[in-house]
Amino acid sequence: MERFDTSVRYHAWYEHWHRYHFVLELVKNKKVCDAACGVGYGSALMASVANSVTGIDLNKKTIDAATKEYSSISNLKYKQSNAINLDCEDNSYDVLVSFETLEHLYEHDELLTEFQRVLKTDGLLIISTPDKDVYSANDDHNHFHVKELTSLEFDGLIDSKFKYNKTYGQQFQLLSVIEKLQIEENHSDYKSVYVKQGKENLSIKNESKPQYLIKLCSNNKQTINNIEMPNIHTFADSTNSLYHHYEEQVIRLLQIDKQNKLLIETVEKQNTLIDHLKARLGF
Repeated sequence: MERFDTSVRYHAWYEHWHRYHFVLELVKNKKVCDAACGVGYGSALMASVANSVTGIDLNKKTIDAATKEYSSISNLKYKQSNAINLDCEDNSYDVLVSFETLEHLYEHDELLTEFQRVLKTDGLLIISTPDKDVYSANDDHNHFHVKELTSLEFDGLIDSKFKYNKTYGQQFQLLSVIEKLQIEENHSDYKSVYVKQGKENLSIKNESKPQYLIKLCSNNKQTINNIEMPNIHTFADSTNSLYHHYEEQVIRLLQIDKQNKLLIETVEKQNTLIDHLKARLGF
């Protein structure tokens, strides 16, 4: 099974941590299940605001490690269980979170049926999966994924089980950020500007497609109507380390290009000299 290691940086770090930070307001003071929790970092984060969190994963070694790692958090526990046969009572949870689980299973219908079973009647499912059309567009298939879904297929699957849902897209971007340094409390206005290079005078919609799809789902209309989330939610590390890494790599590649150019020029000069010598020797 594919698992995110929190020691790994770059794109995966941003993508995985952002999803859990994104839902913190939705799990506040709730009883939460984190299905296919992996190494447990997201369950631990949600436990900082939830009433209780149960992280569930199929791998016993992973569950044992998470239990040991986060043993000091009193409202958090981990259990070994299969996501399509959760060891939980009916109507147990206010919120069920399951990030990047669907694509690892063939039994999508059974998985959502099980999620319905353990959720309360007004419960909320928060689920994500990569968009096959974007994630695997270049036939660079992730061998851990057994059944990826397109956006339309994901819509159809969710609609077959839940009457109401909201959909968000997640994609990694490098952004230029202008931020007010003295931010008023509870002030959350956010504006994004997208332009095309060469047509910087025209502001347009974001044309790039999100790689991951996140749905907030419920069979209770009021649960969905009561959700107040920002249209855009950003996440970054405080030292901007990924950008600095890219800058270092760009500088390194430019140096390599310069060295290659010098080598090519040297080879061309040597070939010219060899041709002159051959001509003088009658070759």
